[in-house]
Amino acid sequence: MRLTLHAVSEVKFQVAVGSEIGTVGAALHLDSALTFMSPDGHTTDAMVLVEVDDQGDINEIFLLPLSPLASNVSYRLVGINTKTPAQTFAQVACGSFSRGTHITLASGEQRRIEGLKVGDRVLTRDDGPQVAKWIVQNTVRAIGDFAPFCIKAGTLNNDNDLVVSPDHRLFIYQCSDKLGVGRSELLVKVRYLLNDNTVFIQAGGYVDYF
Repeated sequence: MRLTLHAVSEVKFQVAVGSEIGTVGAALHLDSALTFMSPDGHTTDAMVLVEVDDQGDINEIFLLPLSPLASNVSYRLVGINTKTPAQTFAQVACGSFSRGTHITLASGEQRRIEGLKVGDRVLTRDDGPQVAKWIVQNTVRAIGDFAPFCIKAGTLNNDNDLVVSPDHRLFIYQCSDKLGVGRSELLVKVRYLLNDNTVFIQAGGYVDYF
């Protein structure tokens, strides 16, 4: 269900008008960031948000998965981050693709992400052409956890340099199981591909995320 937030400050939120769940106007706290692992080794991150009343008592607890959770799967909790959940949430809110990233449209056209418009038909791997329903842009300082990663052209058969957020997941196909994960297709966070040569941190200045 949709939980709509209003940012009071960088770390304080309220349930906003139009939210399908929660009490409009109630304070929301970013409690923690969790990491779950499925039996096949996939990891899924999620945020825990806590709604409190005027006295500071808990009204509701919400789980925000950062990628789909499957039903009837026994996930194991493998990580809890209570120190910097705001950074994890900010990475979600600011998107994954940086200005200049090429997106493939249903027509086959390669268009820079900043040129996309609502209504454009974007080509997806699993579900074919899909209409872009909304586009948001955020500008953040390219430092620390917000500094983007650059994947040089040709590294992963990409025609152009690809600049994405550190936790952006890349689809990788391997002909043989060189990584020892028991399957040929997997999603990998770009931060785990860092080699300071063909995949490196592009820090400094500001970055536009979409």
